[in-house]
Amino acid sequence: MKQHVCAKSRRSPKAALLVAALIFSASCGDSPSVAPEPGGPGHALFALAPTFAPLPAGVPSIPLSKVQATVTDKDDKSVTHEAQFANGSATLKFDVTVTGRSATFDVEYAAFDLQGVIAYSGQQTITVQAGLNDSLPSPTLVYDAPDAKITALRVAPNPVTLFAGNTANLTPTGTLPNGETLTPRVGWASSNPAIATISDAGVLTGTSQGTATITATSGNGLTASVPVTVNVIRVLPDSIGALLGGTQQQFSVANAPQGSQFAWRVNGIQGGNATFGTITTTGVYTAPGTMPTPSTFQVCATQAAATGCGKVVLSRAEVIVVNDMNLFDDTYSVDPNAHVVYPNNAAFFRNLVQFTGPGPRATQTGVMMHRGHQSRCATAPTECTRTEHDTLNAVLAAAGYNLTHVDDLAATIVAIPSNIKVIFLWTPTTPYTNAEMNILKTFAGQGGRIVFVGEYAGYYTPAGIATENAFFQGMGTQLTNAGGQFDCSQQFVLGSASLRPHQVTTGMTGIALACAGQVIPGPNDYAFLYDSRNTTVLGAVARIDLTPLPPDPIILSQSPSRTLVAPLDPAISGSGVARPVKKP
Repeated sequence: MKQHVCAKSRRSPKAALLVAALIFSASCGDSPSVAPEPGGPGHALFALAPTFAPLPAGVPSIPLSKVQATVTDKDDKSVTHEAQFANGSATLKFDVTVTGRSATFDVEYAAFDLQGVIAYSGQQTITVQAGLNDSLPSPTLVYDAPDAKITALRVAPNPVTLFAGNTANLTPTGTLPNGETLTPRVGWASSNPAIATISDAGVLTGTSQGTATITATSGNGLTASVPVTVNVIRVLPDSIGALLGGTQQQFSVANAPQGSQFAWRVNGIQGGNATFGTITTTGVYTAPGTMPTPSTFQVCATQAAATGCGKVVLSRAEVIVVNDMNLFDDTYSVDPNAHVVYPNNAAFFRNLVQFTGPGPRATQTGVMMHRGHQSRCATAPTECTRTEHDTLNAVLAAAGYNLTHVDDLAATIVAIPSNIKVIFLWTPTTPYTNAEMNILKTFAGQGGRIVFVGEYAGYYTPAGIATENAFFQGMGTQLTNAGGQFDCSQQFVLGSASLRPHQVTTGMTGIALACAGQVIPGPNDYAFLYDSRNTTVLGAVARIDLTPLPPDPIILSQSPSRTLVAPLDPAISGSGVARPVKKP
């Protein structure tokens, strides 16, 4: 940066032989010397435009307020001149008395910043002749502020972690040779402005998720670096399903620095309210008692300018869908080495029945195992009869629940006793009538829970897949059994990555199963169980539409039966072909 000097002078009492006029101004580029107008005989006229040594890359230019120049002759007589910056340009003009043809002078310069602190200094020796001197070399001033003498530079805080959209103030500190510290003038730079930016004032702003390095450079070339990690507020879980009536779920923020505080909002309302549910300052969400509109909405965490959100899907009534019967039976739910039920499977069994919600059934203690509608797994060779569910039955009994077993393959859904809280539908393969589904809708509307246990297509047969999907359609959900066959082995133990937060997965870190079918949730459904690759849904919560279905049509037929029943698959009925081997 080159600066030129202009404007006012003052005479030193010591300078009897010196008569000078001084004008100083500055700009960022080179400018030629400006010649003064000639004085009288015995006078030397000259103009000087100081230049400035460049600062290290990244250090911002320093606005200057004034410059002082002290001119000293061979007799050690001196005069000091001062000039203010004006209009971005400056020129120094001297008119000195010369005895003889020439004279030599020493000139010392000091340029001041806007705070009145010396920022640059320099020295020059010149020889002038009487008359006009228009080709004198321009002096070069070097950085000479107090921080030019520091021997070490550091920046605090260091390192920095912040959320995208938030800011942090970085403060540089320089250490002088005597150990004293000061705040130096520095330039700032970011290695990746797409991740983090830094202002001239040291204000760091997180831009997007990632890492960057912020570097401070002092006027004398020292540097200090700050590693920066920028996170995006990511609310976990990203989606939850919750029943009405006070069920609770814990939300949290991933990668939050220790001690971070967040403002939580439910559907845009800080802390929530009775309509959409409430949330504590630590992220514990409590569902409302009645269904709001909309029933799907966001729960968001905010810190300063950064926000992240998860989703709540509320259900007044729901069907729990699991497309694998083996996770319930005495073979695959039991640890083959310890010969005890897997704790995660046992927790799942209890979670299916130990829930709170609105309606009189939610407080009951009865569980019905319904193996009617030509249950595939209750048809020989059987895999889900009550004797093959000793482990499941024992866990539920120990939890204080009374079991009712419907083991008639031809059984349909009739009036459900008032003490029943949960009904399990085990791999049905014949269609449910509208009347049956209306009974189940009424049951769910009273706070009861339906657990539908399906299977993969190769075992369940086309009739079973069709029955399951028709049932979901009739219950008002778009969830479907897509068939497929996932995680097949003698026993497949899934880890916590396959689970999603829901009341039915509370306290679980995995689950054991064997050969499951794919579930495709609808837009209002919630997936809680994925396969070992964490990509395919094996279990979900389907939200029920409680609107009653129309009466079943009356079908005229010579058959004694008033209702047509879909023909049984030969593999189920046993006619025509041999039955499939046991699953898996």
